[in-house]
Amino acid sequence: MNNRLKQTICDNLLKIRKARRLSQQELAEVLNMTQPSYRELEIGVRTINAVQLGEIAKFFRIPVNHFYLEGLDPRAEHNTDEVYLEQLKEQLEVYRLTLRIHISRNEELEAKLKRKDRKIDELLTKAAKL
Repeated sequence: MNNRLKQTICDNLLKIRKARRLSQQELAEVLNMTQPSYRELEIGVRTINAVQLGEIAKFFRIPVNHFYLEGLDPRAEHNTDEVYLEQLKEQLEVYRLTLRIHISRNEELEAKLKRKDRKIDELLTKAAKL
């Protein structure tokens, strides 16, 4: 990795973390590493690998390529949070609709089962009289 690209990634990592008001310790926990090791990633002593960058992007809910952008404005990333929140709201509505459908179907099946149980009881009563 060339030095300019590495520095861009490190700068953006720092900018985004600070914009989100997170500590190095919190990001270190995301990557299952110590805070000093994470600090070395952020200042460029250690090179961040693709898996680590992917985990951080996933945590921040941003595309990985944002870390490669020179002159990144981390405040603009909050729009990504708003979009993500809207997607979650839509997904929640789908889950609620699905739940209502399942509840309704469950009630139908329970009513059908009760009718079948009554029919079985009737048949058993008739059979016992024979």
